[in-house]
Amino acid sequence: MRQLIAGLLLTTQRCFPDPSCWLTPAEIGVFERIRAPQRRQDWLAGRWAAKELIRTYFHGEAGRELALGHIEILNDESGAPYARVPCAPRHVEISLAHSAGYGLAGLSPHGPVGVDLQRIRSVRSDLGERVLAENELKSLARCFPEHLAVEGFCVFWALKEAAIKAQRVRPAPALREIIVQLCQPGQAAILLRDRKLRAQWGRVKEFVWAVAWSEEYSASQFDDRDAVAALMGWGGLKALHEGQSRQVLSDLTAQDPHPLAMHDIPPRQSCQH
Repeated sequence: MRQLIAGLLLTTQRCFPDPSCWLTPAEIGVFERIRAPQRRQDWLAGRWAAKELIRTYFHGEAGRELALGHIEILNDESGAPYARVPCAPRHVEISLAHSAGYGLAGLSPHGPVGVDLQRIRSVRSDLGERVLAENELKSLARCFPEHLAVEGFCVFWALKEAAIKAQRVRPAPALREIIVQLCQPGQAAILLRDRKLRAQWGRVKEFVWAVAWSEEYSASQFDDRDAVAALMGWGGLKALHEGQSRQVLSDLTAQDPHPLAMHDIPPRQSCQH
């Protein structure tokens, strides 16, 4: 039986009921202390994505129906998010990201996972040299044509941010210190100080997403036939095993001029729960 290392869920923008319907009292207390409208939207998007992902996971794994208001997402002393799930059959690690009002959540039952979401946008010309090492700049130029250079830069940025969240090292290293090597379509190997990670990445709409996890539990618990990741659906969970995702991404690369661009999955028609 193939097992899941990481699951992802990306929200549909501003598709949330009133917070009092699905946030716990502790979460509402945190939310009410946030004043900036965009920050409030981003915070809600990340929590909605995490709760939907946790609910989907436990429904599939244990047949349990969980109300979103019974799932609590808090932050530890370092700021990393964690989930409280009543009577959960097992512990899960989570990671959150948000960009431009959209939320991304990652979940793993086997160990720390990190996710990141970057809206593809122009950046300062000097930022590349501050974020990317020399070999990564060469890889960017080799793997992405000039008109997709901004997207390629966001790929490296998202992978590095996801690696920091997966390893939770303090103090966090400078992005240029994290070494990213792009492998086959949608795959990457990452070295963060002396720690090795594996990662997947892709594009949906105007965003680049990335998920990273430790190579240690990937190698120790799974063989080549096992699933190592699940790719997101637009507004829902779409699980794919490693072999399937490789084929899907390879097919997309062959069909599209866009390297590794994920075809859009239509958003859900309703947010009622």
